[in-house]
Amino acid sequence: MMAIYGFVIDQLPSVDQIVVTNDDTIVNATALEQVLHMKKGPVMLGKVSRGYPRIFLPWLTWHVPSEMYPNLCYPLFVQGSSFVLSKDGAKLLVENVCKVPMVHLDDVFMGVLSNCVGLGLIHNEGFDKHIFDDFVVYHYQYSRHSAKYLESLWQNSEMIL
Repeated sequence: MMAIYGFVIDQLPSVDQIVVTNDDTIVNATALEQVLHMKKGPVMLGKVSRGYPRIFLPWLTWHVPSEMYPNLCYPLFVQGSSFVLSKDGAKLLVENVCKVPMVHLDDVFMGVLSNCVGLGLIHNEGFDKHIFDDFVVYHYQYSRHSAKYLESLWQNSEMIL
């Protein structure tokens, strides 16, 4: 991601904000436009998580050894399928990415880096919704839904449009 942020910073001077999203996420552009008026400066907008404990069980995917991260809980971090990063925030991350210890969980690593460099993390409920008509981003894996339910979502979205 740092290379992409660097490209945006260097090659796209008119861009003020970067929307980062997973490839299996639906973005409600109308709702997203309403939340893009965030404060100036280095900020990241998304689902901010706080108080997450470091996982101590080595057989779990999310295990982080104490040699990698010694604290019991992680700092604030943005998690989930998408977020919005200001251009100033991207610059701050790119300039400092090699100055903090690596954590293999990318969301947590970004939280550690953000905490160290003073990047503001702003929570927005729309990035954490599983209600189809009330979201900014919707990332509830479709394999968890039946075909009938997916069809009803499609029909409801056609009525909204």
